[in-house]
Amino acid sequence: MKVIFITHPNFMKSKSMPLFANMLKEMAQKEGIYEDTWCPKPVVYTAFFGEKVAKWLGYIDQYLIFPFLLYRRLSRIKTATLFVFTDQALGPWMPLFKKVPHVVHCHDLLALRSALGQISQNKTGLSGRIYQSLIKAGFQKASHFICITEKTRSDLCQFGKIEKKNTSVVHNPLHYDFFPMAREIAAGELEGKQIVESTQSFLLHISAGQWYKNLEGVIELYNLYSSTVVNPLPLVMVIPNSNIVTSYLDAKGYDCDIRIHSNLSIETIHSLYSAASIFLFPSHQEGFGWPLIEAQACGCRVLTTTAPPMNEIAGDHSYYVDEVQNEDIHEWAKKNCHILCKALNITGVDLEKERIKCLEWAKNFTKQKKFGEYLKVYDIEYKKQSNACMLGSKFNVR
Repeated sequence: MKVIFITHPNFMKSKSMPLFANMLKEMAQKEGIYEDTWCPKPVVYTAFFGEKVAKWLGYIDQYLIFPFLLYRRLSRIKTATLFVFTDQALGPWMPLFKKVPHVVHCHDLLALRSALGQISQNKTGLSGRIYQSLIKAGFQKASHFICITEKTRSDLCQFGKIEKKNTSVVHNPLHYDFFPMAREIAAGELEGKQIVESTQSFLLHISAGQWYKNLEGVIELYNLYSSTVVNPLPLVMVIPNSNIVTSYLDAKGYDCDIRIHSNLSIETIHSLYSAASIFLFPSHQEGFGWPLIEAQACGCRVLTTTAPPMNEIAGDHSYYVDEVQNEDIHEWAKKNCHILCKALNITGVDLEKERIKCLEWAKNFTKQKKFGEYLKVYDIEYKKQSNACMLGSKFNVR
């Protein structure tokens, strides 16, 4: 069996999807099963006329030109091939593959749920709703889905109307090989970049700052903590837009030691994880929550919410605060701040035990382990579907 990956075009601005697709390609090459990657090319796409025009030109390449090319390529397939869609958002192409063995990696259904009006904080316009309906109509023709969490599988079945028997769950692997750096090395780099002093402990939050990251909750938790204890540790926040935080602090009149940074290298992020006392990640929602594992792979303890998938990804040993319901965020922080204080009071042998648990948990998310789990699903689905495809299919796999 060989695999051909179907991916988003390179001219799209996504960062996480190319990382995921490249990881699959790299691991498939190591296993000797990689055959090719198919994706739309920029035939009419150009950014010359501006971002909005470019987006619509890109749709022409993806959904008018590329399907004809796929049809021609599929008719020429002669090898024992499994087609692997790297994202369920590639749904509009999936009906073309219903007679050949294929699987779909399903990441999260946040965009679909927003389009269906399930997420009030993230409303979707008419064009977005139409787009998501096309994606859904397409992936409903697919045979099997590999979901990144149980939460994604639940959403896929509920909102995508996919039967559970046609799904598997394999957690995402880490894209970068995080490990626990010696604290003096990590702290030295951070001091050199004027982030924190080398002798200073700190709290950490890293995110892209989207609405579901709950930045207000991070700030409220930290402000209550810093007003409760003597000599509170500073909070380092790595986010793209500092105005979100500074505006909130000004509006609330808070005067606490929050240090905001952006555009840091992966090496500096590695140092931050390795030197931090605890990682704060009280998200409302997540597709997966990679930082929860990245931090733990560096021996950093995490505090997150009881909402799925955080309670699935962070592990039983992590610290959990209540899921944010329809309540004032300050009142929510008041009810949960004691958990943060408890975590920061752990010292000595008990602290080392907690760090070891983090490291052991993170071993479950290596690329080698997860790709082995992918391969099991690939092999099962190839054998099951190829038998059916052999019987009268126009695109025989032999």
